[in-house]
Amino acid sequence: MSAIEVHGVHRRFGTGQSAVEALRGVDLTVGEGELVAVRGRSGSGKTTLLNVIGGLDRPDSGRILVGGVNVTAMTDAEALALRRDSVAYVFQSFALIPVLTAAENVGLPLRLRHTPVVEREARVAELLEHIGLTPHARQRPGELSGGQQQRVALARALAARPRLLLADEPTGQLDSATGRDIMNLIRRIVDEDGMTVVVATHDPELLAVADRVVEIADGRLREMMDA
Repeated sequence: MSAIEVHGVHRRFGTGQSAVEALRGVDLTVGEGELVAVRGRSGSGKTTLLNVIGGLDRPDSGRILVGGVNVTAMTDAEALALRRDSVAYVFQSFALIPVLTAAENVGLPLRLRHTPVVEREARVAELLEHIGLTPHARQRPGELSGGQQQRVALARALAARPRLLLADEPTGQLDSATGRDIMNLIRRIVDEDGMTVVVATHDPELLAVADRVVEIADGRLREMMDA
């Protein structure tokens, strides 16, 4: 079974002559355990595609299946449960909570799921070790470098063991060396955990480690012949 199936999806913003066709009949299939990169210029529809796949936004028409479940037919409560239990996001801006430590940020999804404290703390410790930030567990985001913050954001996304990770320009605010570290970490997550990952990016090094690259332009998607 495919992890993601996108069939004939359209998404339009605005009305009249000022309307923007963000997605125009997009079709995409992503296999389980696959790392797919979506390449495109700013405003091409990359973020919109991630948002409709993860249930943050709804298409105007078309159908999206995640793990065989029709996301487009979900109620708001069902879409919220999907994002809590099965789909995780990593944003370019990190989106960490400034007043929480690295460990507390990582553990936040588990708090929201009312995971027992002992189990939560063990999972947080495991993830911090996995991303090499155990010594920084008590530091707050403002005390961490950009690369360290993005590692924390990745660990937080993985905390609840989601089936699908959606990453929107995860290396966009990082220097090339730090971006390469994040890229390799994402690749390792796919290889070791079998997670499905869809990354919106224009970073050539991240594109190079993807299993497959698709390109979006003016809301239309096409498969690239090589990554």
